[in-house]
Amino acid sequence: MPLLEVLSGKCNANSMALDLSSLQKGVYFIRLQTAKGSVEKKLLVE
Repeated sequence: MPLLEVLSGKCNANSMALDLSSLQKGVYFIRLQTAKGSVEKKLLVE
């Protein structure tokens, strides 16, 4: 299944809030990138 970028943004602090209200219910994968590397996590929107 192809991946589609649905949200993106930049964070200049230790935390960031995302408005997920526009996303349909389902499973999403998020990628967090920092100067030290990146990590991917699964996100469930109910």
